[in-house]
Amino acid sequence: MSQASELDAQNYPRASSDPWGFYSVINIHTPEPLKYLRLEHERLKRFKSRVPPGRSGKWSVAHVDVEWGSENLRFLRDGRATHPARYTYLRHHPKRNQAIVWMSDTIPELKDIVSNLRYFHGHVLVTGLGLGCAAQMLLAKPEVKTVTVIEKERDIIKLVEPVLMPNPRLRIIREDALKIRLFRDGIAEKFDYAWHDIWVAGNQDSSAYTEIRAHWLPYVKFGDRLSRQPCWGEIP
Repeated sequence: MSQASELDAQNYPRASSDPWGFYSVINIHTPEPLKYLRLEHERLKRFKSRVPPGRSGKWSVAHVDVEWGSENLRFLRDGRATHPARYTYLRHHPKRNQAIVWMSDTIPELKDIVSNLRYFHGHVLVTGLGLGCAAQMLLAKPEVKTVTVIEKERDIIKLVEPVLMPNPRLRIIREDALKIRLFRDGIAEKFDYAWHDIWVAGNQDSSAYTEIRAHWLPYVKFGDRLSRQPCWGEIP
């Protein structure tokens, strides 16, 4: 562990009450890692999903109790462990008896979103609804005027929308984020920031990232800057 990382870990508890403050990478090299994981949970639990368990079509939402099992401890090695608690999981069922975890509101995933959205303000575009955590975070920021979410899966909207709506600052549009064109009175809508909830393992310069940024470039102010159009899984 570098000297800088040790200093970060030592200073980390000072900002424990601010969900938008500094976040250190917590792994097996962090002094008292379980203490810091608990602090992170306290800071971020306000942003955990409020979606109840249910199923619609090939999508389901379930509550899962995460404990200190071998898998969670293995995640600690990689800095992806989460404090033992009840979390919400969104699963895709492409085939019978098959369930793929699409998203969860575990602390590492919430940290990824917060780290990218902390400076967002004005009018914000979100591609991918997920469990609604990003929308919740943005709506909690008074400097965010509106949030527009694009989601192509009808069943995800059916499961998640009821806990977010009605809200005059939020609109959810069922469309493909790579195909939709947003115009108002013949003029392309403008957003101050875009959050693309997509992820491609191990390749931050993937064609998926490039394609979605290029599609929304005309709609996002200074959209050629990565800080204006971050994608899930990227380091801010």
